Amino acid sequence: MLSCTWPDGSAIEYAGVGEEIWRRLSGSSSAWSYYRDNIEEDFSRRRIAANPAEKSNPLDELFRK
Repeated sequence: MLSCTWPDGSAIEYAGVGEEIWRRLSGSSSAWSYYRDNIEEDFSRRRIAANPAEKSNPLDELFRK
């Protein structure tokens, strides 16, 4: 299984990605191209996080009831 977290904080989990695919992805000189060509459309996926990087307002703690 492979999990990808994107800059916007969303995360997707890909089922069935084996060690060899992971090794090739992590050793690729262009991981993004390898991902698009060999993983994105070839493996089933599910969203595991909508937006965990979402930041709260630091003032929320002060005004929480």
